[in-house]
Amino acid sequence: MNVGARRDGESHAEYAYRIMRTNILDLTMKPGTVINEGDIAEQLAVSRTPVHEAVLKLKEEFLIDIRPRKESKVSYIDIDMVNEGFFIRRNLEPAAMKAAMKHIGPEYRKKLMENLRTQKEIIEMGRLEEFLTCDDEFHEIIYIAANKPLTFSVVQRMGSHLTRMRYLIQIFNCYDFIPVSFREHEQMYEMLTFGTASDFSIDDYVIQHIKGFQDYLPKIVNEYRDYFKYL
Repeated sequence: MNVGARRDGESHAEYAYRIMRTNILDLTMKPGTVINEGDIAEQLAVSRTPVHEAVLKLKEEFLIDIRPRKESKVSYIDIDMVNEGFFIRRNLEPAAMKAAMKHIGPEYRKKLMENLRTQKEIIEMGRLEEFLTCDDEFHEIIYIAANKPLTFSVVQRMGSHLTRMRYLIQIFNCYDFIPVSFREHEQMYEMLTFGTASDFSIDDYVIQHIKGFQDYLPKIVNEYRDYFKYL
């Protein structure tokens, strides 16, 4: 498990949750990994109580399976939940984009521009493994600009299995979608700044953006069959 430092003001439970969640999402902790709360507590230099609280929270996000009198494990990726993640994003993100277009101010346009500069730097420097984190931050800014931060939390929580699929794309070295995704982010920034033509479909554009990496999924599932449930 990769262990980072605690953030300022972060409780032990918040720290344990963040570190464990990150390691599960980026597949450092692979599906099927047994959760040993004592070992994790020792690695994080905290007591077992905050680790147990984190495990219960991650269970609610479908990232850890807890079975009575059996070992808790990192959940296997469920294709049905991947598809639900797509469903949630397809329906909520166009609405968030349209709401942000009505309410966004200079503060959030500046944050989006700074994020785009980071995306460009990541691509130019070849640090493509960092792109997905920056991508998530870009979309989070849009939700917050739309005054829908809790909605973004729901998208993140219910889309956890979809997120792991996205990280598998990184492991599989399928980076072709990244330059396209970056250009689409630039275009979304322009829409939020200058608006769109009356006949332009925000829904169609955002849905197409979300589906950008779907073509890779069959290959990835075939390559990493041991990571999946019900195949």
